[in-house]
Amino acid sequence: MAIIKKIVVLYGGLSEEREVSENSAKEISKSLLTLGYDVISIDLSQDCSYEIGEIEKSERGLNKQKVEIGSGIIDVCRKVDIVFLATHGGIGENGKLQAIFDVEKIDYTGNSFLSTAISMDKKLSKIVASSVGIKCASNLMVDRIQANDFPIVIKPIRSGSSKGIKIFQNKKQFDIYYKEHPELGSVFVEKYIKGREFSVGILGETVLPVIEIKVKNGFYDYNNKYTVGAAEEVVPAKISEKLTHTLQKSAYKIHKALGFNVYSRTDFIVDEKGDVYFIESNSLPGMTKTSLLPQEAKAAGIDFPNLCERIIELSREIRSQ
Repeated sequence: MAIIKKIVVLYGGLSEEREVSENSAKEISKSLLTLGYDVISIDLSQDCSYEIGEIEKSERGLNKQKVEIGSGIIDVCRKVDIVFLATHGGIGENGKLQAIFDVEKIDYTGNSFLSTAISMDKKLSKIVASSVGIKCASNLMVDRIQANDFPIVIKPIRSGSSKGIKIFQNKKQFDIYYKEHPELGSVFVEKYIKGREFSVGILGETVLPVIEIKVKNGFYDYNNKYTVGAAEEVVPAKISEKLTHTLQKSAYKIHKALGFNVYSRTDFIVDEKGDVYFIESNSLPGMTKTSLLPQEAKAAGIDFPNLCERIIELSREIRSQ
């Protein structure tokens, strides 16, 4: 296998998770530079018909036409040894970008286009989780919700970072919202389960320590994820050995069932009875130093630079087979 020297860290794009993606890319780029790699950081929507610079906050080089993939991006990616994907949401996490790279024979980090696409779809991923015996909250038809179904939670079918998630306690509250938002046909509705929130990362065949997320107010939505002090993350989670084993085993089963082979992070809720419910799996989890996966890796003795390098190694191993 050829030695990796040049790496593109790809981030940004038009996704609602653009800011998270930028932050992941900054940390990844810094770490890879400390390891001696030649790193180029590129915004997915950037015009690459000129010389590439470092990550910038300004709009210099961004395509004003709001295209998904900027001019020259593919050409630049062809010239490096591997592309490190820090693209959260949208085309970067729904399998499309991975499929393009497969066609163009460009090496990239992370899982296949198919497993990425399935995991991004909340309905499909729940079907997969159920098929391997993992409990999921009951699905509800948006136009058939009854008073005794509440509380419920609605989620965009394809979105990450807990964007767009809302909880409704009663039918009156939901009906008012439904009338004002006819686009709800494109959301996923399920019974709300009250409980403790956990997440389990997997790196290759290694199941990482369980992390518990303790939110001070509400639930683990976008604001609580990315507001300093809004949530406390405990890793390793202070839970029984039995529950630890159940969560790790469940995460591994889902990881395999979805077809992941590089890395992932799977989220769960454990209700008051102790039953474990699948929430979602992330094929490209956040990669800032305070993101859940790096915290889990650190608890397993893997620091951030080594985590980045291990993701590269695993990705190359898989695609060289």
